[in-house]
Amino acid sequence: MTFAAVTLRIDNLFCISCVNAVTAALQAVPATRDVTVDLKTAIATLSYDGHTDHLLRAVEQAGKQATLISTTPIAPTTPTAPTAPITAPHPRRVTLNVEGMSCISCVNKVSAALSALPSASNVKVDLQSATATFDFAADLEHAIAAVRQTGKQPTFVAEAVLPHPVTLRIAGMTCMGCVKAVTDALAALPGADNVHVQLDTGLATLFYPAHPDDLVAAVESVGKSATLVSEQSVALSSTGGSQPFQPALEPLNHNARSVTVAASYTSEPAVVKHDQAEPHANTTTHLRVSGMTCSSCVGVIESLLNNMEGVSSARVNLLAGRATVEHDVSLVPSQSLADAISSAGFKSLILDVVNPDTKNDSGNANNQFCILFQTAVLAYNASKVLRCQQSVQHIELDGTAAVITLASRFSKATVLRYLERDGTFGKMVVKQSPKAEQQALRAIDEQSPTDVIDEEARMWRTRFLWALAFFIPVLLLGLLHTHTSLVPMHVLEWVHFLLATPVQFGCGAGFYRASYYALRKRRATMDVLVAISTSIAYFSSVVVMAFGSASPHDMSLGHSVMFKVSVMIITMVLAGKWLEASAKRRAAAGVAALSALAPEKAVVFDQVDQASCLTEVPVKALAVGDIVRLIPGDRVPVDGDVIDGVSAVDESMLTGESLPVPKSKGDSLYGGTVNGGGSLLVRTTAVGSDAVLTQIVKLVNDAQTSRAPVEAFADNVSSVFVPAVIAIALCVFCGWYTAAIMEWIPKTWYAEEGKFFFSLLFALETLVIACPCALGLATPTAVMVASEMGTKLGVLFKGGGGAIEAANKVQHIIFDKTGTLTLGRPEVAAVFVGERGNAVVEQASVILSDIIHLVESQSHHPLASAITKYIRSSQGDMSLHNEAAYKIAEIEEVPGQGMKATINAGEYSVRIGSRTFAFGELKEEDVLTEGELRTMERMEEQEGLTVVVAVVNDKLSCIFGLEDTLRPEAADVVAKLHAMNITTSVVTGDSEETARAVAIRSGIPLHQVRSRAMPWTKVAVVEENEDVCFVGDGINDAPALAAASVGIAIGAGAAVAAESAAVVLVRSDLSGVVNALDLARKAFRRVRLNFCWAIGYNLIGIPLAAGVLYPTLGVRVPPFVASGAMALSSTCVVLSSLALRWYKPPVVGRDFGGSGSEIVQAPSGAFVLDDDSFSDESYPDANDPLLKV
Repeated sequence: MTFAAVTLRIDNLFCISCVNAVTAALQAVPATRDVTVDLKTAIATLSYDGHTDHLLRAVEQAGKQATLISTTPIAPTTPTAPTAPITAPHPRRVTLNVEGMSCISCVNKVSAALSALPSASNVKVDLQSATATFDFAADLEHAIAAVRQTGKQPTFVAEAVLPHPVTLRIAGMTCMGCVKAVTDALAALPGADNVHVQLDTGLATLFYPAHPDDLVAAVESVGKSATLVSEQSVALSSTGGSQPFQPALEPLNHNARSVTVAASYTSEPAVVKHDQAEPHANTTTHLRVSGMTCSSCVGVIESLLNNMEGVSSARVNLLAGRATVEHDVSLVPSQSLADAISSAGFKSLILDVVNPDTKNDSGNANNQFCILFQTAVLAYNASKVLRCQQSVQHIELDGTAAVITLASRFSKATVLRYLERDGTFGKMVVKQSPKAEQQALRAIDEQSPTDVIDEEARMWRTRFLWALAFFIPVLLLGLLHTHTSLVPMHVLEWVHFLLATPVQFGCGAGFYRASYYALRKRRATMDVLVAISTSIAYFSSVVVMAFGSASPHDMSLGHSVMFKVSVMIITMVLAGKWLEASAKRRAAAGVAALSALAPEKAVVFDQVDQASCLTEVPVKALAVGDIVRLIPGDRVPVDGDVIDGVSAVDESMLTGESLPVPKSKGDSLYGGTVNGGGSLLVRTTAVGSDAVLTQIVKLVNDAQTSRAPVEAFADNVSSVFVPAVIAIALCVFCGWYTAAIMEWIPKTWYAEEGKFFFSLLFALETLVIACPCALGLATPTAVMVASEMGTKLGVLFKGGGGAIEAANKVQHIIFDKTGTLTLGRPEVAAVFVGERGNAVVEQASVILSDIIHLVESQSHHPLASAITKYIRSSQGDMSLHNEAAYKIAEIEEVPGQGMKATINAGEYSVRIGSRTFAFGELKEEDVLTEGELRTMERMEEQEGLTVVVAVVNDKLSCIFGLEDTLRPEAADVVAKLHAMNITTSVVTGDSEETARAVAIRSGIPLHQVRSRAMPWTKVAVVEENEDVCFVGDGINDAPALAAASVGIAIGAGAAVAAESAAVVLVRSDLSGVVNALDLARKAFRRVRLNFCWAIGYNLIGIPLAAGVLYPTLGVRVPPFVASGAMALSSTCVVLSSLALRWYKPPVVGRDFGGSGSEIVQAPSGAFVLDDDSFSDESYPDANDPLLKV
């Protein structure tokens, strides 16, 4: 028989039922084999010996249409005896039937022959079944030949590939959700065993019996990419021996539809090379930590992590419930950090791992998106239409979903508009591609501090309500027994016991658990105080009950039980915890609200059709380059540049500026801001983690994790607080009990409780009223609220609590000049024409302006651009019309000097530039009068202006004074800083004259001016001062920003400056410096108030609870009041910090006066003739063409 490979295209394949029908129809045709029908490609392949018309008719009978694509004859092969199947060079378990074995000697011979083979192991020969079983990794003919040499006849029975170790490198994993998805995908493969996936190293190891292509495909099915690192297997060498085998790997093609690992299995000897781990840079792991209640908990976790080998630093934020750890992943994996935290009794979850050695390979996910149709038929029809489109590179169907891969330079809008114009595909829903969804798989809600606190608040509320349900009957029965005798005492005791036990060991179980882990780490927390006090009250009551039942007449321990005391304490502490968590939630809500500002969907615009798509696209599915349409009132979905339209955008959520910012073509927009009254087309420039809003949220989260140095004081106090309170309580008990035994106090004081319980109550009240939590919350709550308020004002405290504390101490500010105190671009500040007269001179100035504008417009130098802009603003379009009368014959730009040109075939000779260049061989006094020369000297030396001279025909001249314009708010900002008792200085690389001029106009003392400064000079100036703040914007400012106590970077400056600074101003407005320092001062004033409250509360509450007023006033603190006061103390600290939400930034004035300069200012852009500056010298001949009216 002669078979041919036949390929058919099948039309109208809609579902798997269609595939099964066509497959069955083809298989029913005689002489067919290997029938395969692919739903996605609508292609059927098979081997067939016969005329293809039979195949076409068979498909038609199945209700489909078939088209013959190709037929390829298959070369006939010579059949061979099936002595041994062709096997891959993987270790496999082989079973042979060995005929002729009759005794144990035969068994030993066969076993020895097989064991002698280098590639054989685990040889087992069974005489009874006449079989030999062994593991083999070479050509099976060698094993059969070895058995035949013993005189026996082997026959192949079966083989099974053995699992062998495989290591894969997984790209694209970002969280534990990714790890779980990859692990589940690999473990689901038949034969896969011991699957282990590591997030920090990006490696997956497992045992697998088949080809690694299956593993790669499984990983890709969950949206990740896989590369084979090593595979332990062997291949037979050409000499008949065996050598370790290493597949020659080809790199993965991430742009292909199906990514496979290609391995060439050769017979050449090779050595197994396992992937060697290179030295790792520090990995940053972010973890969610829940269960922390106070600063002692923070100390436990930080101490535990910092003591681990390989950990560089560990920071824990109590309110955010986050831990940030920098560590060497080769010494301590990220999972080990989570396990260590869990071992301390806290819940932990890895949120993110940032490894500088691992690149996140996103493949072509940005070029893919998914469209959901209403039916599978519509999806299929759309796929057929789109396959012919130039904009679609590839399309895959999955039921009603079509996953589309775009060709380069095409957008999603092109595809959507094409389908919408057709009008037959119904309503469509756009989603991310499955691969992009897997790559974006992160528990974002778990990163939000509010979710952590919400979960904590729900837990405390549940426990409180259960405790309250038991506490109310205890309270009511106690009151009933006090006022009536309906309930006997012994019955009341047993009822209290039954009601108190669930509260003690159910609702209060968390205190016992936390105390156990804390004490195991040799730390004492507030949980220890609660557990000790409630346990004493409960178990002492149990002892009294038992002792009283055995000896009802012995009253040495008293006759009262204190079950209600333990229930009271637990109930009130749980209530306080709930209130505290609710208050902390409000403190942490600001950043969460900021991250929720970005919209979820956007309207895309097709430039080909010049129309918007009706189908909205999820913002997560947008890619850089997509065009988005904004209508009035829309919230901007992405960062981008305006390509059409005019509007005003409310950027207050980023900058704090209440007034809308005008936007037109070329301006930038940021996600989360609100469009005003106009429509805009915006080209996307950043999405996802690259967007400004996302970066701000991440920056604030990191800042809140950073701890202020003052928190070390709270940590030190908290570390000894609980042991000290326990010692005080023990002394209180001993003191009162001794006084009662020695009868130093009246018996009436302890007549009701007895000596023991009378003394014990004072000790319990001392334990319960003490609260270290308020100390631990004093700083982080204030820092969190201050960070949130700073974000609203456009002030980002990158350094977190440390930056806020340092800003609070600032006594001196050093400003950079260019781009910080000034706008960083030159502008014309003064100008005069070097001639005297009235109408004649005015006409001359017009001619001068036309010629100067024509020549300077040919240069890209900043000074030339400033002069061109000045002339254009003063004369408008008239200048352009006048320029038509002038034609440039020759022009030359001399670098660093200026421009020279010849106009109208030599009628005008023009030189514009520095004084030396412009005057050339001329003497200045031949062109300018003495008064004009003095004015020009004053412009340079006193006003610090840059002088540009234009000379025409060696006679007429025009003098421009340019300056780097001072920021409008600079003078008022400096004045406000001086009012805050903060001194100022300026350091610049410019000349002495320019620096002094800027200092005079901004109000900085002249003795605080440093000029001609290099970057290292700025660092030296910073180091000369203590508690200094440096404000800058340029790359050359980065060293000084890093060296200062606080570095403040202007938002519009260089990126490296922002990286080096501890504080970043989102707006290019110096008033942000005042806001930052004032907010820091207000925040730390609140921190000091919190500390005073926390310390003062304990200093007053502990003596009161110990009974210091009882002998004189008979006043004692009931356990109910003590536990309530303890719970409310930390809540008060949180509420105190929340008061920062009402912070109002200081008012910086906006009234600016003149500089006091004698130079004629030219704000309107007109040429100004300062007659007082000119002498009485005569003018040139009136016949000069420049002076013709």
